[in-house]
Amino acid sequence: MQNKIENRFEALQSRIERLERNSRTYRTDARRYQVLAGILAIILIAGTLLAANTSTDIGEVVRCKGVIIEDAEGRTRAILQATKQGGGLFMHDAQGKMRVEVGMQESGPGISFFNSHGTVGASLAMPSTGPTLTLHDDMGKSRIALERLDKVSKISLYDRKGKRRIGMGVTETGQGLSLYDNKGNIRSTLDDRGLDLHDAKGKRRALLMMTDDGTMLELYDPFGNMRASLASPNNSDPSLRLKNAYGQTLSKLP
Repeated sequence: MQNKIENRFEALQSRIERLERNSRTYRTDARRYQVLAGILAIILIAGTLLAANTSTDIGEVVRCKGVIIEDAEGRTRAILQATKQGGGLFMHDAQGKMRVEVGMQESGPGISFFNSHGTVGASLAMPSTGPTLTLHDDMGKSRIALERLDKVSKISLYDRKGKRRIGMGVTETGQGLSLYDNKGNIRSTLDDRGLDLHDAKGKRRALLMMTDDGTMLELYDPFGNMRASLASPNNSDPSLRLKNAYGQTLSKLP
């Protein structure tokens, strides 16, 4: 009998200890919640005051002719300044070389990228005629230009001397390809109408055309005079015409 009483007493004592531990845990959690609620209240009050201050106060205006941004070692990394054409942003690398330029040019806004030697490598300009993207070589010479003009989109390829050698364009009515010599003179043009060949002086020497009426080949002398023509109409027999330097017909078939 005494053993049963002792067992019940131990069980009751163990239950009381568990209740005390749970009570301490609940009190600890309550204190944590109270602290968290206080922090949230402080944040809410501070946010309300900040919003009220922002909505009523007017920030000051800083006026200057230039701003220089330096890194931790005192090296210039960016310059924002006014220029004759407008405003400009100039960004430098760790060696002090300007690598990016953004600003207004005489022809309009633009952005230029420079290599480690300070030579322009690529540029994007927005003149009044339309946007132009230009890629340069290590010497700063234009090598590729992509232009969007009023009604023409074209690509130009340049040699090492800056001379245009290939031009490709698309208009509202068609497309074309032009080839140039090392002096910049156009030598041949291919479009949806035919092929046009020129000599070194820019004179037309041959013209191959395809029209709705048929196909025609014309040959010219060094002075630009047509000397021979071969036509193949769609609805009649082919014909051949030979002319002298004055445009007079020497021979014809039929």
